[in-house]
Amino acid sequence: MEVRTLADERILDILEKDSQRGMALLMEKYTALIWHVSSHYIRNPEDIKECVNDTFSEFIFTENGLSRRNIL
Repeated sequence: MEVRTLADERILDILEKDSQRGMALLMEKYTALIWHVSSHYIRNPEDIKECVNDTFSEFIFTENGLSRRNIL
């Protein structure tokens, strides 16, 4: 399965059924983008890494409070 072409809605479907697999797909698809955007504001690679991790952590911790209706 090519993650880059996988629709966000499909990833959300997978997240609902298998949260570990869904998060792995989400991270595979968006880590580079988040890293790229963060690197325009943060120069230290360790700080960028922390920013990327914080982004996904925030999603994980708030995932239960989000409904597909609020995301899409």
